[in-house]
Amino acid sequence: MRIATDMKLVDQGKRFGKIASLVGLGILIAGLVISFRTTMIWLAYGCLIVGFILSNIGIYLANRWVREPRADQTLGKVLKGFDNQYALYNYYLPAQHVLLTPAGVVVFVVKPQNGEIRCEVDRWRHKLTVGRILRFLTEEGLGNPTQEARQETAALQKLIEKNVPGENVPLSAFIVFTCPDEKLRLEAVNPAIPVLRLRDLKERVRKLGKGKSMPAETHQKLAEAFDALVPA
Repeated sequence: MRIATDMKLVDQGKRFGKIASLVGLGILIAGLVISFRTTMIWLAYGCLIVGFILSNIGIYLANRWVREPRADQTLGKVLKGFDNQYALYNYYLPAQHVLLTPAGVVVFVVKPQNGEIRCEVDRWRHKLTVGRILRFLTEEGLGNPTQEARQETAALQKLIEKNVPGENVPLSAFIVFTCPDEKLRLEAVNPAIPVLRLRDLKERVRKLGKGKSMPAETHQKLAEAFDALVPA
């Protein structure tokens, strides 16, 4: 399987995370020093608030881009073993993670959240715990993965229609939770978009390959269109 990952974007995320953390820490220290001057107490409060926000932004970016395995690394490891008719594109296309297969194109919405999560059709609930409250400012919220998948799929559809007009390209999406089973209680009731644990992903993709394949010419056009967005 071919894998293309926008490492420039990854490095930018890492760099911005470090800068935000350092600047935030510096402002926090400045606020602490200023707080000893009672005539400048409001400035001290301002520094503490801004420093706190920047520090948490830095932690958030570090969790997303520095902590490994990242989403792209996890997908690459799990899907390892498919032949070169399969290509995984990370961060280059309108959808963050896109897999080109002989049977069509798949969008992955990857979620690292743990705890008790429930999806009913297209409605999501993530049980609130003390741990989640403490991590509120430093971890990405669950949001609505179904809506994310629809938005990314629609954006990718426009790219496909522009570059491969007139072709019937099967386009699907999977919502994938990467948290280890022992830390995740996941319940999906008639999900509008398939919801999978990481351990089930490869088999689900393999089943797609056992279905009707796209014409080889269509597959080649898609590969060329996607590869054109990847710097040499």
